[in-house]
Amino acid sequence: MLAPKAPIFREKAVKQYMQGRDKDTLPRFISLPTALLLWMLCGLLLAVGGIAWTEEVPLYTTGQGIILADQNQLQPGSSTTMALVFLPAEQTAAFHRGQPVQITLGGSGPQINSTITEIAPGVISPYRACKQYRLENNCALLVARPSILAKVQLRTLSALTYAGSTFTAKVQVGSQRIISLLIGMGGSVRK
Repeated sequence: MLAPKAPIFREKAVKQYMQGRDKDTLPRFISLPTALLLWMLCGLLLAVGGIAWTEEVPLYTTGQGIILADQNQLQPGSSTTMALVFLPAEQTAAFHRGQPVQITLGGSGPQINSTITEIAPGVISPYRACKQYRLENNCALLVARPSILAKVQLRTLSALTYAGSTFTAKVQVGSQRIISLLIGMGGSVRK
C-alpha cells in the first residue's frame, strides 16, 4: 500500500502567496517628498496663472511736447506754466480731459506728473502747429506728423526757467491683462 501524498509546499507559504495575489499594489515611481513638491509646484503655477488672468498693466502712448514761453497763447492772465503735447492722431478717441500724463524733461531729466487740461479739436498738421505756436527750431523734432494737441498745466515748473524746453510725455490710454502678454494671447484680452 502506498502512503498518502504529502503536499510539496508548506501550507503557510501557500496562504501568504494567495493573499499577496489578492492585493492590488501600484508601482511606486517617485518618493513621497518628491510627489508633495510637485503638487506644491502645480498649486503655485495655478495661483500665478490666476493672478496673471485678473491683474492688469497700464498701456501708454508717447508724444513730444514743449513748455510754452508765452503763457498768453493759451490762457491769458494765468500764472501756471503751460505745455503743449503732440500725441499720435491714430488714437484720437483714447485721449480726454483729466487723463494722467507723465512728463520727462530732456533725455533723463526730472519727471513731472500732471493731467491733460484741454484737447484741441481735430487733428493739427505739422505746418499749422509750427506757425500757430511759433516752434521755429524745435518744430521738426516735436511735430513730425499730423497730431492731436493736448494742453497740460505744470504747476511745479517755472515758465521763466523752462520756457522752450522739450520733453517726452507718456499718457495712459488703457490697460491690458498680464496674461495677454504671453505669446499667442496678443490682443485677445485687451481693455
